[in-house]
Amino acid sequence: MSESSSSSSSSAPGTRYTVQKHDCVLSIADRHGLFWETIWNHPENKGLREERQDPNILYPGDELFIPDPRIKEMDCGCEAKHTFKRKGTPVIFRLRLLEHDEPQQDVPYVLRLDGKDYSGRSDDDGMIEVHVPPGSREGELQLGEGEDVELIPVMLGGVDPLGGTEGIRKRLANLGYDCDDDADDETIADALTAFQIDHDLDATGEADDATRNKLRDAHGC
Repeated sequence: MSESSSSSSSSAPGTRYTVQKHDCVLSIADRHGLFWETIWNHPENKGLREERQDPNILYPGDELFIPDPRIKEMDCGCEAKHTFKRKGTPVIFRLRLLEHDEPQQDVPYVLRLDGKDYSGRSDDDGMIEVHVPPGSREGELQLGEGEDVELIPVMLGGVDPLGGTEGIRKRLANLGYDCDDDADDETIADALTAFQIDHDLDATGEADDATRNKLRDAHGC
């Protein structure tokens, strides 16, 4: 695979890409035919790497350097059939099912992403793990069977970094706290206080380092 290069102030051959909503380094790398590590660990991305820390969580508007792909040459015999496999990095959708902090074991599920179904059952720790395409965007998770089916919307790449209020709000909402899209600052502070109480932290309603770290651990990212 190859891509055209645009002018850039960088001395390295490549392009500058502006991150869009729901982008992550894995999905960007997949579109450009590169390993995500090739992009994320490139020296030109050192500043962004230090600021964001997690390649799966970027802000729309972040600038990412995409190095040009390297050409690999191989000797092949004429009048023969050759098979080439494109290498890639698998992406894992991971979710833990809890009820009153207890793992929900052996729950049947169907994960629907971009028109494809992935089915199975949660493990002994309540975990669901599914290998999905890096470019997956949205779908739904069906839990249970028969009359007990529950449908949960799934949006991949929609969580902002923890450095901003929106990143905190979305994680609190995902963890079940009253903090929806229309939540004001007071509602977010109340949800944050409830989270701090639940995790034996100082109930200040403010996102200090200890709270951010616990929120990252509880949410998984």
